[in-house]
Amino acid sequence: MTETRMLVADKIKEFERKLEIVTKELSEIKRNGFGIKSGKTLESFERELHKKHSELADLETAKKLQELLFSGELNKEAKELAKSHPKKNKR
Repeated sequence: MTETRMLVADKIKEFERKLEIVTKELSEIKRNGFGIKSGKTLESFERELHKKHSELADLETAKKLQELLFSGELNKEAKELAKSHPKKNKR
């Protein structure tokens, strides 16, 4: 495995670790419910829940992108796309 591929594999593992952490934080937020007793606590609950869901989506997307890059599939598709376009005429 090349150094670059090792770095990408490490990145994927790091994303997986962060995903576990955020998932646990999200579960904790849902379980506690912030002791919602007023509009302010409901608003705080909603804001924190939204923040964690966004973080989860960002991490999952980044992980999937790294996996694509790692697999070389994205590179293969980019080459196929470039080949499918007409070439410039030589003068």
